[in-house]
Amino acid sequence: MKNKIAIFAESSKYGGISTYCVNLAYGLQLQGYDVVIICPIEDRVPNRWVIEQCVELNIKHKTFVFDKAFDLKVVKAINTYIREEGISILHTNGYRLNTIVKLCQLLSFKWRKHIMTIHGILPKGFLKNNKAKSFYRFNDLSAFMGSQIIAVSNFTKNSYSKQALICPKKIHTVYNAIRYDEIAPSIKSKELIQVSFVGRLEREKGIDFFCDIVSAFIDKYPLLNVRFNIYGTGKFEDDVNALQAKYPLKVIYHGFKAQASDMLLDADILIVPSVVETFGLVVLEAAQYGVVSIASKVGGLPEIIENNTNGILINYGDVFGFVESIYRLSTDKEQLSRLSLNTKLMTHRFTIKNMTKQTLEIYNK
Repeated sequence: MKNKIAIFAESSKYGGISTYCVNLAYGLQLQGYDVVIICPIEDRVPNRWVIEQCVELNIKHKTFVFDKAFDLKVVKAINTYIREEGISILHTNGYRLNTIVKLCQLLSFKWRKHIMTIHGILPKGFLKNNKAKSFYRFNDLSAFMGSQIIAVSNFTKNSYSKQALICPKKIHTVYNAIRYDEIAPSIKSKELIQVSFVGRLEREKGIDFFCDIVSAFIDKYPLLNVRFNIYGTGKFEDDVNALQAKYPLKVIYHGFKAQASDMLLDADILIVPSVVETFGLVVLEAAQYGVVSIASKVGGLPEIIENNTNGILINYGDVFGFVESIYRLSTDKEQLSRLSLNTKLMTHRFTIKNMTKQTLEIYNK
């Protein structure tokens, strides 16, 4: 009999965690496993998106009302559900859910297999809130005490191993994936080169750096037929609106879009100017449409992009390097086509089948 699996999905922002949980549940379901996604009921875009995806893909899901971080009623409700459903593997994503599942384990006096996926590493001094700090300390302690751990990249694995003082052998790298059933034919203009930014409009994603790149490019090459598209929401929305007002014919701000095809179908180049990026799922989402990424050489991005083979890597902060790379690809269609083909081929490493197979091997340890 196959194990029953619960994947706990929570993310305060739309992005890699949300898609990771849906992709994994979808892959496990295709393999015949009884899997459920457990998700908070809160008015936050990622959680709504996860629930919508569960309905669309016919994935079983269960929601609980999370009013407080350490809500004992929620812990008891989850514990009762796990027991009644006969769930034997608990797979958590996000430090709050890691903590709540450990409390469930302690209260039930029954130690079910618990797998944690680490999606990000917070820089030192990032946490200002004492409640958040307590979650992270408990999270690191629970990881140290026995959970099997999945990291979304080798960079994340090595960084978390040092942060939480955990033996690297206990942490396993499993990359996120893309679903090939989502892919639609890309639509490219022969005349206009479309350059896109897709992500949260926050400093960690490098949106302020991207604005500098765009300004420098347009000022240096005003006559090139290049348009910049920006997708996302966040703290730097005013800066993006100001950039669009300054260059109304060259910059379009589209706001938030949940579907990759809405943002990438007609794009030629994706700019990923992140300060830190533990994996870089957006690079894979772009690659399936043949969109070539020019990205900061940080975090897990070099594990996806091979410089000048399936994309371009530039040191973070190098405005000139990004500007000239955009210029080179915009004016050399042969190079753009070669990188576009290679980036499509690269996506075959990051399949749901591979992701599911590697995760099941960890479940069975």
